[in-house]
Amino acid sequence: MIYFSLPMFATNLTFNNAISNFLKFYPQACNFSNGDIATNYGNFPYSYWDGNVNNNHGGDIALYGDIMLIRGVCKKPIRLTCSNIYLEEKDLYDVHQNVIFDLLKDCGNFIEISNLQFYSYIKEKYPGYNFIFSENADLIHPFTEEILNTILEQNIFSFITLPKRLSENDDFLFNLKHKNKYEIIICDKCCCNNIEFKQECSAKEQQYQINFSNKTMYQNCDKINKYKDAQKDISKINELHKMGFNYFKIDCCPMKDIITFNNFLIDLLIKPEYQKKFYQEVKING
Repeated sequence: MIYFSLPMFATNLTFNNAISNFLKFYPQACNFSNGDIATNYGNFPYSYWDGNVNNNHGGDIALYGDIMLIRGVCKKPIRLTCSNIYLEEKDLYDVHQNVIFDLLKDCGNFIEISNLQFYSYIKEKYPGYNFIFSENADLIHPFTEEILNTILEQNIFSFITLPKRLSENDDFLFNLKHKNKYEIIICDKCCCNNIEFKQECSAKEQQYQINFSNKTMYQNCDKINKYKDAQKDISKINELHKMGFNYFKIDCCPMKDIITFNNFLIDLLIKPEYQKKFYQEVKING
């Protein structure tokens, strides 16, 4: 199987669920013969344990009732990004984060971390979670094959996410052992710091005057020009899967609008001949 993790579970849950449902009922529509959505990743506003310090993700502080609602509605496991490399021992007792973890502790969800001290705290207090080792740890101790093998020997992580510099290094990936224990980052062009492409995205946003609310999200998706490199991304994923890699994390530029990114997801995951049907399905159900 090829497993994808989709971003922005708190702010893009409706769309992520639509993708998951569509591929479940129309598996033949997937660009990958054995593709599936594994998790929805991200965090709630003002999550200090997240990859960015005190990251609010551009939203209001999460209400705990909303968290319970998301827990019930999310079609796939939630993957909480808790990979802040600056965490200290005192930060482990953050009340907001501990309440969130307590609310989600019995759902078979995942936690993405870069701090082994943090792992010990969570594992003891909330033993129901699965763990992923974050690419952010590469910022502390740059990953080498030796370091990665040492981490895998501890047998505490479901898999390790490789940073972009290694996800795009074909020689390193080819020689890597235990490929089924690693996750590869796949990102749209705006994540690659392509200035021209970012300007093009911005121009499209102004042209179509996109409304970012859930009510008009789907109606606007099919108005945006298709990504020219979708086939290259699909071919790359299939090649990596043949090499033994099963997990892929879809990355999103924090400054990118949600509709343009969802258009990227559609092109990546759904065959062109089924995309019109997808739009029809989500308009009927959304």
